[in-house]
Amino acid sequence: MLDHHWGWRPEWTEDRPCLYWYLSFDPAQVARAVPSALLDSISDTSWLEPIPLRWMHLTLCEVAFVDEVTDGQVDEAVRSITRRLPALDLTALTVGPPGGMGSAVVLGARPRQQLARLQQRLCAHTQDALGLTTDHTVEDDFQPHVSLGYVNRSVAAAEVQELTSRHSDFEAELPVSCLILAEVTRNRTHYEWTVRAAVRPPGALARHGAGRQTTG
Repeated sequence: MLDHHWGWRPEWTEDRPCLYWYLSFDPAQVARAVPSALLDSISDTSWLEPIPLRWMHLTLCEVAFVDEVTDGQVDEAVRSITRRLPALDLTALTVGPPGGMGSAVVLGARPRQQLARLQQRLCAHTQDALGLTTDHTVEDDFQPHVSLGYVNRSVAAAEVQELTSRHSDFEAELPVSCLILAEVTRNRTHYEWTVRAAVRPPGALARHGAGRQTTG
């Protein structure tokens, strides 16, 4: 069974951004990699809220709520990642097939070991730089994935299986755009963010002060 996605974490309100390390993707590359039949299946399913292509991402590490850290701490965390993670040696992922995970329908992402190493390093270096005692960065069972849609009600496993089995042979390569530190809000049945910093292959750091991206 999958649970209603927005029933979790009541402390995360729409006006309280949270910082995350994400892998982001070019929407055009997502459209080329994921077949329209699969995307249409997600859109046509009443118990799913489809994620717009521009907001698809792979979550690596939760950092902290914005109101828990200072700008100086965030800057130090970015500098630490830039120094200690000098190159992002991960230019593309293998994604698929679709499956249910907790409160979403997702594409599993590989290479798992490489993604797990990246996740562990990001979490450890960020925690050290921030000097926080919170457990935001702890991830006990990291399962790399790219979500396609969030569940808007409890759904029986049979319904999920009926949907995903139609696309059980799907697998594709999805190029990685960049590693970003995102200031994330929960809006309009999906997540949106402002990019606080971006690390692009092969490791160049770009600071972004522009406003929030908006859906089309």
